[in-house]
Amino acid sequence: MNNAVDLHIHPTCNDKKECSAMGTLLNDDGEVLNYKDAQNRYGFNFSMKADTPATPTAISLAIAVTAQTKASNKVINANDKLGSIFIYNANGDAYKLNKDMDMKVTLKSGDTLSLKSTWMDGMERLVFQAWNADKATLDKLIFNRQR
Repeated sequence: MNNAVDLHIHPTCNDKKECSAMGTLLNDDGEVLNYKDAQNRYGFNFSMKADTPATPTAISLAIAVTAQTKASNKVINANDKLGSIFIYNANGDAYKLNKDMDMKVTLKSGDTLSLKSTWMDGMERLVFQAWNADKATLDKLIFNRQR
């Protein structure tokens, strides 16, 4: 509970070359017995189009707060922070995310941040290194191939 949560994304693709991965994170203080109103819940939805596997498009990760603690401090512990993001099998047959990428982060406030993700050759994954962002402030992360 002292570290930010790293997301490990393993997308699967359908016959229409639409790739996705979904997940849920439940976070509380590890001590509360009645977690109702004492837990933060997040939904994650990763998607991309791989109709041209060498250059996938519409690569995004949406983050939704599906339940939030009633406590005045909405960040229960470090598990409410987003650490690194790992997209696996990034050099597979279905899609190629094997280049460094720009990443635009849209905050719930509407503000945006521009960040970088890095292709890790030999590990077959695209990685965005830890930054400890409060997940409740995030809306969507958009990945774009660097020119």
